[in-house]
Amino acid sequence: ALLGFSLGAILSTSCTVYDVHKYRGAFYFAVGVTLAFLHHVFFFSGAGFFAALFIVLLQCLFLSIALINFYRVSKLASIIAALGVLWSFYLFVLNFMTFFFM
Repeated sequence: ALLGFSLGAILSTSCTVYDVHKYRGAFYFAVGVTLAFLHHVFFFSGAGFFAALFIVLLQCLFLSIALINFYRVSKLASIIAALGVLWSFYLFVLNFMTFFFM
């Protein structure tokens, strides 16, 4: 819900100078959220821990790039999106531990 609020906050701002950063960040954000859904499919149902580890690494990368682009447009949206990046990092650590120690 917070990630959706962050995307809504960034897309509702009307600043023409940073339109490129706004839409580029929204694209990276959409890719990161799609990877988040794929991570759950591979991690919880298929026991594809290696694929899930690779997907969550890409998810962290895309959401971090979206966070940088969001920061250039709106500080509030970037703070909210930072929570999503922290959650992705937590998923990476969880998946890393599961892959290497199970």
